[in-house]
Amino acid sequence: MATVLPVGSVDTGEDNRQPGRAGSTCDNLGQAPRLAGSFEQFHRWIVSCLSALAKLVDIRFATAAEAASTGCGVPEDGLPPAPSEERAESNPPNQPSHRSAIRAQVPAGQGVQARARGARRRLLVISYFFPPDGAVGGLRWAGLTKYLARIGWDVCVVTAAPNADRDSEEGIKIVSRARAQTLNDWYRSLAAASIRSEISNDGGASVAEQPGTFRTLRREVGALLAFPDHARGWILRAAMRARSLVTRFRPDVVVSTGPPHSAHVVAWLATAGKSTRWVIDLRDPWAALRPRIWGSASDHGSWTIEAGNKWLERHAFKVADGVITNTREMAGALKDRYPDIHISCVPNGVDYERLPAETPRRFGGLAIAYVGTLYGPRDLGPVLRGLRSFLDLHPAAASAGLQLRVCGHAWPDHMARLRVQIAKLRLESFVELLGVVPQSDALSVAGRSHLAVVLAQDQALMVPAKLYELVGLGVPTLVVAEEGSAAAREGKRLGSHVVESSDVDGIVHVLEQISCRGSDGRPNSPRAAGYDQIAIQMSRLLLDGQEMVLPQSGTQG
Repeated sequence: MATVLPVGSVDTGEDNRQPGRAGSTCDNLGQAPRLAGSFEQFHRWIVSCLSALAKLVDIRFATAAEAASTGCGVPEDGLPPAPSEERAESNPPNQPSHRSAIRAQVPAGQGVQARARGARRRLLVISYFFPPDGAVGGLRWAGLTKYLARIGWDVCVVTAAPNADRDSEEGIKIVSRARAQTLNDWYRSLAAASIRSEISNDGGASVAEQPGTFRTLRREVGALLAFPDHARGWILRAAMRARSLVTRFRPDVVVSTGPPHSAHVVAWLATAGKSTRWVIDLRDPWAALRPRIWGSASDHGSWTIEAGNKWLERHAFKVADGVITNTREMAGALKDRYPDIHISCVPNGVDYERLPAETPRRFGGLAIAYVGTLYGPRDLGPVLRGLRSFLDLHPAAASAGLQLRVCGHAWPDHMARLRVQIAKLRLESFVELLGVVPQSDALSVAGRSHLAVVLAQDQALMVPAKLYELVGLGVPTLVVAEEGSAAAREGKRLGSHVVESSDVDGIVHVLEQISCRGSDGRPNSPRAAGYDQIAIQMSRLLLDGQEMVLPQSGTQG
């Protein structure tokens, strides 16, 4: 936003006088011989001040009438007026276009902190998920932005969440850009119709039965249309809006959070050629570490997506100013692969203001809840086997109303496997599949249960965000994870029961403990970290990229 100075009040050092227009005040007063030296000195001082000010503020000169008629000072889209900065957005001739060349013009540590002394800091977050869409992927930055706004940040969020164009109660500006339809959507619809036709005709080879070369080619074509991930149709729309906000809102820092990791491509496009700092936030691994957590399911078996995302990750990490992970294990693994990248760890937490104010009344009998998504290596099988063994040892629990309630989305093959497991173990009367429910209902189911289950099998670097909410609700929690994994370490720290998938006896022992504790039993566990405290840590991290150093990794505790 430009600052308009009326011509005739000060002299710019140039002879802009026109016939019939009076000279400046300095010119007129400077005609007095005795005061000429003093006013010339004052004039030079004013000009030097204006020159210094022009480096910080976009100045235009106008007459008083022209200044009165301008619309300066009225922010667009409800955003707070953005402070101007030295014009570094467009590179001068013969200058490199890389972001590092632009940042080199600003001394290290003087960017955000210089503004912090006299103005609110500004943050632009790019997140595909954000409330009110209800996705768990939006919880981390919904909590962080809420409390960052309370401690002095002006925050704007670009998201794909529907019906999100609004200002939050904390004054956060939320800008929604819907995902556009893509060729991949058309391709998937066509493929689904083809499969249905093949099944209905009861002839022809199914996709799984088709020749290997054709099946591989079909998979790679589908993967190419979906590259880099399912948010492909959102990238350009979000990038155009985010780039406009970078220019007008002038954020001190841009944070992109994934998955989906298309958000990082959006931030890359939005900040290209600009001096704004960009930080990548990884809630789950992006590309290089995916085989370690997905195995053969990584990137749906497509070398196209795997190779493409590895290239994107490698180059984005080089361009960005730093990477933030939510577990120390992931930070350590990334540091081994990218030793020259600034990598930090800021854990997930819970927003206690979102949780029910009062403890809900417990379900009757022994109530167990799984609230989350069934995908990848997550498998309720060990819990079901433990439940069968518990019922065989304690038949009275069946008549007392024991029930396992499952809330959330499940991949089709996972749901099919779950139904088979339930039938095989004769648990149809003890398992209730509630499907996808509103988040408030899911929290209510968990809060009314005596035991909540968190699945983290074969995910050594990740901690499911749901763990923090369940501990925040005060519900005893069973974490199914391998010893030494991030989830096992964090579960133990928070006082949860931690068992491995193969330890059915351990699961039975936990069920016996909970059953003996009674309906009013509460875990004696530490309070999970709230986002009000984590936001302070994040604020310090974002204030100065020089402080983005890797904490000790691999430490158990």
